Amino acid sequence: MKNIKLLLLCMFIALSIIQTVYLWLGGPLSHIFFEAETKAVLTPITPKYIWLNTGGLYTKGLKIPNKNQEYKLMVEELQKVLFNIPDVLDQEYKQEDTSKLYNQRGIIYEYSLPLTINEIIGKSIPLEYNYKIDSIFVTLKDETLSDDSIFFINESSEYYIELKLPQKAQEFENIYYLFNNSDDEESTSLRYQPSIKDIKAPHILGNVFLANISPSMPLEYSKILFRNFLEHMDFAEIEGRADQLFEKPIMKETQLLLGGAIEFTEKNKNILTIAPSGLITYQNLRPVIEKIPQTRLEGYNIALEFIEANNLISPTIKDKLYLSNIEIDNGAYIYYFNMLYQDITVVLSENLKHILDVPAMVSVRVIDRVIKDAQWLSYSVEEIFSYEPNYIITGYSTPIDKMYSNLKGLGIERPVFSNIELVYELTGADTPLDIKWGIKYKGDWYYP
Repeated sequence: MKNIKLLLLCMFIALSIIQTVYLWLGGPLSHIFFEAETKAVLTPITPKYIWLNTGGLYTKGLKIPNKNQEYKLMVEELQKVLFNIPDVLDQEYKQEDTSKLYNQRGIIYEYSLPLTINEIIGKSIPLEYNYKIDSIFVTLKDETLSDDSIFFINESSEYYIELKLPQKAQEFENIYYLFNNSDDEESTSLRYQPSIKDIKAPHILGNVFLANISPSMPLEYSKILFRNFLEHMDFAEIEGRADQLFEKPIMKETQLLLGGAIEFTEKNKNILTIAPSGLITYQNLRPVIEKIPQTRLEGYNIALEFIEANNLISPTIKDKLYLSNIEIDNGAYIYYFNMLYQDITVVLSENLKHILDVPAMVSVRVIDRVIKDAQWLSYSVEEIFSYEPNYIITGYSTPIDKMYSNLKGLGIERPVFSNIELVYELTGADTPLDIKWGIKYKGDWYYP
């Protein structure tokens, strides 16, 4: 009995010592930023927008609000349906007029960049072809017993693959009726026009949903303001938020750089620089001992974990981010995240990107399942209170015609735009922002 008590006592002492060292040197929270285990099922890349397409010759689109839980459930429903279908996408693609698809009623998942089926599902599946998908259209037939279909669409190359569902897509039907209030005469929901069915289709690559706005149907919106949310924090709070990015926070060194930036350094391990301009940069200096291959989707999940756990990214920004682009650089994947505010895209102005030397709201570089560096803006966002409502009354035809005319004046015939939508242009902190029409042409945004 004494031996058992002595053994238990030794165990408790050992655990106490381990806990004390853990608390003193800092816990392993930051390890999730460095290495991640392989998972069989990963978080799929989330669509930027989800739409209801009303169908018919004069079809309209309704944007489903990007509220975290509802959006997540709709993405999970798509993932679940695709999981349960054997031999996903064994069918060959069809290169036909995709505009006819939009005559059908259903739900459209729109992505901000072309994705593989694996990245949409969240799991690696063997496929004969490496299709690149811009959007997914779950069509819903009106007949109760009819089988529905899922169309995987490549907008730029104008091809699609039809996957017939083995039974009625009842959950998608429920989602459609939950959000479709097009028959409600008192509805204030903004209607959108699929560009592929519009007279402006020749000017636009693939399909975008264009907001139907006019003097008789104005859009009421809120002005917003970005602030540097670290500006009014004392040093102790900033340091406390920074500690999670270090393996042993107590061992880090701190110095004030020329220009007012604060630099935290853990020798041969990590550097974090917080600039008064609002730019934060993180570097992982540890050499990669073991090279572990990763897919784009695995790297995306690692980047998501980094963002979610990072207390130096404002919560007002964090839950509004979407993946806007992925690049490859020397074997590393760089993930760029930008944001939506009340389902309106926030575009960083070219001048702001030049001043801060930043390509996106958040960017994360991942290689061999390790975060090597990241940079992001220490901004928070808030609405500007106003007794007078703000309206935009200009329809989409006006900016398209202006842009077309401007380019024609420069000798460019028949330009094709990759995107046209309502945006907030972020020009800097502490500047009130209005909604306006933006047109993306050859990678750049214009505001005619």
